[in-house]
Amino acid sequence: FIGQLRPVRSWFSLKERALVQAEALRDMAEAAPDRLTLILTRADLQAVLEARISGQPVLGAILGSEGGHPLEGDITNLDQLFDAGFRLMGLTHFFDNELGGSLHGQGDL
Repeated sequence: FIGQLRPVRSWFSLKERALVQAEALRDMAEAAPDRLTLILTRADLQAVLEARISGQPVLGAILGSEGGHPLEGDITNLDQLFDAGFRLMGLTHFFDNELGGSLHGQGDL
């Protein structure tokens, strides 16, 4: 992330890193609304499906995190991630977090 010139706030915070990624996806969708739609609601999904049925080459994107690490152990961060556009989140992925142990983790969770 440092080499990608991402904001300093995202270098050491998994939540901030996720928020920066959400912002990047929103920016892409806003820059090319005829090509990319961020799916936040059932209505957004329906609109993408209808557009594709009518032959429009629009891509629908659902923002998610493979693990719950962006929560940083604080469930109140879920609201901020939801507001940023996240709609999917697994519990764990490649490393342990406060929600559980992962296959590759180091702890005894």
